[in-house]
Amino acid sequence: MAGHERRGMQAYLDTVSPSDLCSPLTFTADYCGVRLVVYAELPIDRSTIVYGSNNFGAAVHIDDAPVAAAMRKSANSLMLAPHDVVSEGDTLTRLFAAADVEVHKGQDSRIYLVNAARALPPCLSS
Repeated sequence: MAGHERRGMQAYLDTVSPSDLCSPLTFTADYCGVRLVVYAELPIDRSTIVYGSNNFGAAVHIDDAPVAAAMRKSANSLMLAPHDVVSEGDTLTRLFAAADVEVHKGQDSRIYLVNAARALPPCLSS
């Protein structure tokens, strides 16, 4: 999972300018068959989400037009198709990322991308 998170995050960061999107400082260590992933604490909480869902799809957010445009641009660069997500109340929302990929407008006004493990389809190794 940590590898998918890292690859998904890097894929998105490669499609935007560094000032547009931030990611958490991440440290991954493997020791005796155990993988430890540590993330720096970010100035975000449940109220700062502007794109995606942080509650298993009960509510899906597209609350910030520039962020939505950046996610659309990133999806085009990554060759990811948009898809409709159904949330509570049978509301359809068109997303350009996996529903659980979250984008937050932090309390420091920076834009943070988190939970990118399912941003890209997994690859089967031969």
